[in-house]
This record gives sequence, structure tokens and C-alpha cells, in this order.
Amino acid sequence: MDPPTPVKETGYTQLAANTDLYLKPTELDFGNGSTVILNHSGISNDQVTLSAVSNGGLNALAAADQPDGRVAADVVTTSGAGAHNEAQLRQLLAGATVDVKLSIGAHTDIIDATSSTSDVEVMLELIHLYMASPNVDPVAVQREVADATSTAADPFADQATAAQATLMRARYGDDDRFAQDLTTADIASLDADGIMRAWKTGFGNATGWTFTISGDIDVDEVSDLARQYLGTLPGTGSDVKPTDVTPPPPDGAVVKDIEAGTGDTATLLRLYSMRVPKSVANHVLAEVATEVVSARILKGIREDISQSYSPTASFYVAPSEEGGDDFVELYLEMTAAPSEVSAVTTALNAEITDLATKGPSAAEVQAAAAVVTQRYNYISDNQLCGFMLAEHTGIGGTADDFNAAYAEVGAVSAANVRTYLSTVIPLTRYIEVHALPR
Repeated sequence: MDPPTPVKETGYTQLAANTDLYLKPTELDFGNGSTVILNHSGISNDQVTLSAVSNGGLNALAAADQPDGRVAADVVTTSGAGAHNEAQLRQLLAGATVDVKLSIGAHTDIIDATSSTSDVEVMLELIHLYMASPNVDPVAVQREVADATSTAADPFADQATAAQATLMRARYGDDDRFAQDLTTADIASLDADGIMRAWKTGFGNATGWTFTISGDIDVDEVSDLARQYLGTLPGTGSDVKPTDVTPPPPDGAVVKDIEAGTGDTATLLRLYSMRVPKSVANHVLAEVATEVVSARILKGIREDISQSYSPTASFYVAPSEEGGDDFVELYLEMTAAPSEVSAVTTALNAEITDLATKGPSAAEVQAAAAVVTQRYNYISDNQLCGFMLAEHTGIGGTADDFNAAYAEVGAVSAANVRTYLSTVIPLTRYIEVHALPR
């Protein structure tokens, strides 16, 4: 594209440095309502990471446009950009080290991108085109409709996909903002105008967007590029207020039995959901608890029963859209022979109940804390972008939180892990899916 004429920022701030974490950010505020935060780090040579977010997402769309919003990113990012169709765009990008992913979430619009140092301008050009000059190619729409129609025609063809979709429906009901797949009615409503309308609602308005860039960059040079490609994006409206859109989990235990896929393997999923006060200590406890629960079910189910081939457990902590208590979910997934699903479920109940009531041993916690400590010894530009976003938006963990967590993990004990587990695992309230082959 022809580079836009750069604009002068309305605000320039040298933010506080955190040299322990390679952070010395520079903030540019532009008249279109966007903010760009730049950081040179010495973590990796010739690598640059960009993360950007704006309030809105599917929640900002009319109900009729939400199906269009759910496919908009796939359609727009396979329709070329600006004056280029998809084939021309891919040819132009063939020699560039650039990866740009755009997505519309339940309540946010998101951009994640990477590039080599020499291709930062190409990365920003591509983002500018997707936001300011998007395309909706009828062929891309038809391809999306065909794929969705195939899934809707037999939603139980693939066991893993069907199990996840069943879990999401049980957790979020018929809320389109959290649905896994499109229904037949959703597919019938898709059209190019609706997709473009949904896309422009979030990505066509730079107001409220925060862009963070960290890596092997010259801050002055990339500031000039930001003035060209980000400061010149259209700011077509006011910022969208963050909104708490996540519905509460259902009361009691919800168990769904389905038949999906073929073969000789069954899938078991379980999900516990809670709200927990946001704190560094609770975040650290979630990471340690993930290692504790993973190790326990690995031994107690996979090794002792010898029927679960790939048990996994993870605590997911998501900040509140409005800055309140965090959302905490314990997600468990395992596979087994169909005839052993009942035995695996019984064993899982025993292990989870034991951890939530009696707690882990000191040795289990010590081993888990060592894994988490090792993880904290490494930092990435993606994490640095997350810290800068959190500092600017007030949502998520900041660099100070990360430093505090590094110190906090050394204070974790069996007693406070037991207390945490008893709080975040409501034994009588969870969602479980048993997916057996057809």
C-alpha cells in the first residue's frame, strides 16, 4: 500500500521502566482514540511481537449480527485486503516473516501478530488494511458456509469437537457469544453485508484500541511507523465500555452423555467454575494447583487404572471484564476405553474429593512449586505485551504482579493449596461430558 501520511500523536509518555523484565515502554496517544505502547527488549534477536485489544467483541453486535461476527475474522483474513485479493496478498507476503491473527471474542476484539525486525512495517501495513480497508470475498463466505454446513449436518462426527461443543452448551446455554458451532439457522443468516457490518463495528473504529509492540525494535523507528499506520486508522465512534458478559455456571452437577465419532476410545470432560478475588497469591496458587491436580490424576487414574491414555488438568484464570473477581475454571480431560468410563469417573471423583477436602501432601506441593518456579525464570515478548496491556487497561496481570508472583511462589504451602482447592472446586457443582463412540 502507499504509506499514509503520518500524523502527530496527541500525547507522548516515557513510562516507568522495569529493567528486571526488559521493560522501558514508550506510549503514544493518537487523535483517533488509539494508544500505541512500544518496548525494546533484548529477549530475542530479530523477533517482534504485537498484541492489541479493544472492548466490544460479539457483545457489541446486534443479536442478528452475532453469527456473522463469529465467522467474520475467518472470512476477512482470507479475502485479501485493500486492493489485493487473497492470492495477490499471499504472493506479496511470500518473502516476509509476518503472522497476523485477528479475532472477535465474547467482549473484546483482538490482534496478535509477530514479525521479523525488518518486516515490522509489513506487519503494520497488513493490520492497517484489515482495519481500514477490509474485504469480504464471496468465495470466502461460501467456503465458510460450506464448512459450517458440513459440521451442522453431523455435529457428532468428531468425538473431540462434539464433546467440547456439548460442554460449552451446558456451561453457557444458548448464549451465541460462547457457542462452539453455528446452528443451521445461524448459517442461513450469514451474508456478506452482515459480516462486513460485524467486522467494522470493532475493527473499523480505532477508538479504544491499545496496541503493544515489544521485541528487537528501534523505538524511534517503530514510533514513526505507528504514526503512519496506526495513528491514521479511522476513529469512527466512542470507546465501548467493558461489560461483564460471562453468565454464572449452572447450579448442581450437570452430566451429559453423548455418542460421537468412531473407534474404540471414549472422552471424559469435566469443568468446575468459580469466582475468586483477584490477587497475586491466588494466581500463583492456581498455577501450583494445576501441577498438583495434573500429577495426582496422572498417577491415580492413568497409572493405577491403566485405562486413561491422556489425562490433563488445568486451572484457567481469566480477569473480569469489569475488573472484579477473577473467573477460575478447573478443566479436566481424559480418554479411556468405553467400558472403563464409569471406573475412570469414580476414580476421578475420589482424587478430586481428596484434594478438595484433605489437600495435597507437602511433597506434592513442593514438586509443583518447583515446576512453577522454573517457568517464572523465563519471560517472552508476548508476556511483556500482556503486561503493558494490563497496565494500560487495568485488566489482567502487570509486570509488578509477575515480580510479586515470583516471590510469592516460594511461600506456597500444602495448607494454603488445600484451602485454595477447597474454595475453587465446588464438589457438587460441575459440568461433565461422557462422549462414547457411535
